[in-house]
Amino acid sequence: MTKIDPSNLSGYWQPPATQAKASAQDSQAFQKVLTNMMVASSLTQNGDSASGAGISIAPMMMMLMEQLMAGQVNGAGTAAGALPNVASALNSLSGLMGNGGVGNALSNGGDPALPHGQPVNGPVTQNSHPGHVAIDFGVPLGTPVHATMSGKVIYSGWNDQGYGNLVIVENGAYRTYYAHLSELPAQVGQDVAAGGVIGLSGSTGNSTGPHVHYEIRQNGEQIDPTAMTLG
Repeated sequence: MTKIDPSNLSGYWQPPATQAKASAQDSQAFQKVLTNMMVASSLTQNGDSASGAGISIAPMMMMLMEQLMAGQVNGAGTAAGALPNVASALNSLSGLMGNGGVGNALSNGGDPALPHGQPVNGPVTQNSHPGHVAIDFGVPLGTPVHATMSGKVIYSGWNDQGYGNLVIVENGAYRTYYAHLSELPAQVGQDVAAGGVIGLSGSTGNSTGPHVHYEIRQNGEQIDPTAMTLG
């Protein structure tokens, strides 16, 4: 029977007490992974899907957990050995959520109750100016539109003032407007999380082509959304 030298345990599984000696960098990476998982879990519990196609992020959550567990029981030495695979899975998850989803919310480090980030990932076709205190994003018809803050849907329907199909999300003093939509999955009274899909892009109302008209109002007044959206 081969004797194990306790002074040289490289290549052998090490107990959690030994794994706890991972570097500060590994610890920070794990904290980031767990934070992403908790945010993604909250979105799932709110009934949001990862995209307009209704892709559930639950399987992704299971895969992330399995990879974290694998890093603790295989021969990696420390749980940090699983981090490359976990990072790859998180990138895939962020991609499914789209710009304005989980990855965007975390990278901005912003308060989810305040507007931040873009509702869609597309080129700016019209910037904010005195005659248009909003930002337009040119995207293909049917692109999932994401809430840029958590809050409650206070309007979801047709608007006769040029917005076409419009969704308004409110949180405290802030309201975010998403206009010219083709479909309105969000319902009045529904609680949405930052990054949740609230509609699909379209060309309804006063529009010359598929795009998303996005604006922010504070205490009922339109404000320049540039810094919060593109900053």
